[in-house]
Amino acid sequence: MYCEFCGKKIDLDAKYCEHCGKQIKTAKIYSFKKNQNETKILITIVLIALFSFLFYQELKYFNSPENAINHYLRNLKNQNLESILNTFNMETNEFTSTSFLKRKSETNENLKSYKILECNYENDKKSAICSVNYTTTKNGISKTKTYRLKKKEEKRFLLFTNWIIENQDIELLEEWTLYLPTSSKGKLEGIDLEKYRDNAKTKDGYDAYTIRPIIKGEYNLTLTTDNGISLNTTININSKEYTYQFTIKDISKEMETQILTIGKELINTFYQGIINHQKKEEIKSSYEISEILTEYENLKKEIEKNITLKKFDVTEIKINNLKMDAEGKIIVTFQMNYSYQFDYFIDKEKKTHEGNSNDIFYLTFKNTELKEIEKIDSLVSYFSKKY
Repeated sequence: MYCEFCGKKIDLDAKYCEHCGKQIKTAKIYSFKKNQNETKILITIVLIALFSFLFYQELKYFNSPENAINHYLRNLKNQNLESILNTFNMETNEFTSTSFLKRKSETNENLKSYKILECNYENDKKSAICSVNYTTTKNGISKTKTYRLKKKEEKRFLLFTNWIIENQDIELLEEWTLYLPTSSKGKLEGIDLEKYRDNAKTKDGYDAYTIRPIIKGEYNLTLTTDNGISLNTTININSKEYTYQFTIKDISKEMETQILTIGKELINTFYQGIINHQKKEEIKSSYEISEILTEYENLKKEIEKNITLKKFDVTEIKINNLKMDAEGKIIVTFQMNYSYQFDYFIDKEKKTHEGNSNDIFYLTFKNTELKEIEKIDSLVSYFSKKY
């Protein structure tokens, strides 16, 4: 033990200090307190080390992809839309607001439960892949999904990693451009697109609208063309741009019936004209067909070189394809079945042939009013060359 007065080492049973001569009264108590203080210091060091280890482990998990994917899935399950948007770490607009995200989420399966199976870092340690088993409220069937996560370059508060989920249930495009026919007006999910007009990307026949960012998925597009036709269709946003192409899906049943009526009447008018040996000036129609009467005259000459057409009836007609070009013209492909009969000569002997066949032909209308026909192609004349 040590003298309480001079601090030098003395024997355990000494009553006086051999160094300073003072009477020893509390040396043993002093020694106990010294040992007690040393014990407290040791315990403090151990506690600090343990706390540091636990803090490191907690910080390690907090910065892990497991925590990031767990945080995302928990928010998805609870429909915590604000936090989901923060996961994307992107600017917001009408197409990424929480109200819009909720509207899109309501059409998806709601997450019921999930379990993270594993998360593995990739070689660069800047990305990871997590496998998750989950069930939805739709049918309760268990499914497995793989998520890819990526570290952002910047850190949060210097210590915390900012993970971004790249392939999630609600995916974003940083930028998306929609091309609509020139001078048309469009609405996407009821939102007027005019404010997103991008004149720098306008191309021949199309106006451009750029949205930054936008959620991937199906959207309702309402379009009013410069010709006055209104369309309501669904488009799928999954790439950087989309050019709207007018198709048969976009027309009403009334318009489809009208086009079929025009096609059938026009074909019958042409071939009845040939049967009746009419000149192009004598051909009459409910529609403006003056620009295509040259095709009628050429067809008439070609057929009458070899045969005499006696009968031509369209028995069935349908639309194979329909599109609108950048100028607002409508191009229609028709498929028709027909019966025919004609006379022909072999060695001055008159013979008659009749049969049934099918073919396609094309009509180009100047606009959606369908009153003026600009072009007709692929009229049937092959049977005039076979006999």
